[in-house]
Amino acid sequence: MEQFKIMVFCEMNRDGIPVEVSFQLASKAVELAKDIKNAQVCVLIIGKRMNYDTVIDEFSLCGIDKV
Repeated sequence: MEQFKIMVFCEMNRDGIPVEVSFQLASKAVELAKDIKNAQVCVLIIGKRMNYDTVIDEFSLCGIDKV
């Protein structure tokens, strides 16, 4: 069975903190994934000045499958 993936790109501010709209999009993607059988939600984060563990934890709380 094919697994569908929904990809969310995370926008970061200059301080290395995800902007609020990234969390809103991630939450909406999780809602959409519930309507699709066998769907996985992934967040792509590109940046160098951030606390990766904190950011990953924050997105995990939104129900993201993979960061």
